[in-house]
Amino acid sequence: MAGQPLTYRDFNIEITEFQDDGAFKVRVIGQTPGGEMRAADAETVTYIPGDFSRLLGKLERRKATQDELFELGKKLAGLLLPGRVGELYNDSLKALAEGEGLRLRLRIEPLALAALPWEYTYVQRTAGEKVPSDFLALQRRVSITRYETIGPSLRPLEGKDRIRIVAALASPIDERELDLDADRQAIAAAIAELKDKAQDVEAVMLEPATRDALLSAISGADIFHFAGHGVFEGTELTPDGKVRKKGKIILETEDNESDRYDSAQLATNLGNAGVRLVVLGACNSAARDEGGAWTGVAPALVRENIPAVVAMQYKVRDRNAARFMAYLYARVLGGHTIDEAVFEGRQAIFTHAGLEDRDWGVPVLYLRAADGILFPLPTAEAGVPDSPVVVVQRRLGTVRGQDIGAKIGEMLSGRLEVRDVIDVVEAGGTSIGVEIDRLGG
Repeated sequence: MAGQPLTYRDFNIEITEFQDDGAFKVRVIGQTPGGEMRAADAETVTYIPGDFSRLLGKLERRKATQDELFELGKKLAGLLLPGRVGELYNDSLKALAEGEGLRLRLRIEPLALAALPWEYTYVQRTAGEKVPSDFLALQRRVSITRYETIGPSLRPLEGKDRIRIVAALASPIDERELDLDADRQAIAAAIAELKDKAQDVEAVMLEPATRDALLSAISGADIFHFAGHGVFEGTELTPDGKVRKKGKIILETEDNESDRYDSAQLATNLGNAGVRLVVLGACNSAARDEGGAWTGVAPALVRENIPAVVAMQYKVRDRNAARFMAYLYARVLGGHTIDEAVFEGRQAIFTHAGLEDRDWGVPVLYLRAADGILFPLPTAEAGVPDSPVVVVQRRLGTVRGQDIGAKIGEMLSGRLEVRDVIDVVEAGGTSIGVEIDRLGG
């Protein structure tokens, strides 16, 4: 994972003019490494939902075979890169210099098309056997991003000597239990890799992840990480009688029961806090209602000028989410682009779980930062950083049996603070703030 960050050159694809019969226009906007495209040369393509419904259903249910993933990927490429658009894409890849990548910025106005899983797009580069590396999302030099048309890209961000991560880890007692230890370890492992970098990192882990705890912790936060459940559910009727859905994350009450937190509320609070990166481990956090562009959690965050949002478009296995997060944080906090960080996470899932475990394509990147570097490394003059800090902050009601706040495999440097508030420990119950396999050098 060493080396200099790639410099990504933009390739803007716009999809507009969606008609009732499924026809729409696709064109490339602006200059690309391979040339330009006139507006008059926009390609007309037709989306037929019936051609995709079987494959999309099997993808969501984890029933898609390898051949069906290839089939779906080719169909997506037919919509996204038709004719002249595809020619410009291939020419742009050939024109890249050493150390450059190509960032596909998808500006998709029709909501029915924005909901498609473009991260599974497949373009076969050579004749013969189909190979996984022809999926765009599994190529380091290609980044697929969603770009919402709400204004220009944000200017490059300045470096920071101290980075603050707030992680809300929510597993309410009335929802499916999650392996939150994996998220704790992923964040701790990423921080451990930064011990030689010229910046300091503090991670605050909220348990239970209540509204009040979140509001108190996000002041001055740079990264907000949510591990938990997400829902996309109907909440109100539109004037024409349709149900409008909204994205929500599920936080916790003080009694560890579920508390659905509206995407607009979350976006407003994180936007006001100046958060640079939001990582949503919740399933369906990238989903969006066709009746309103900002009802999904991730799009609502983008609207509040969050520079980058990583969200999930389907349910993801706990172990795959943990692998993804570990590589994502190590890369992005090490001064690399969020594009490369997402690729590293996808590759980790693919390496361990294989192609048919489709979780490598589940993460969706919404990006507004101009160069994709969210945390530039401080200059050499910044000197040696302070020890990284990991804070485990929990409020527990009644402890029954053994409770462990955090399990960390290895922590060779830094400082760990455990702040537990416990109401009752029943007979035979024990509470351990943190369990570390190896401490110190």
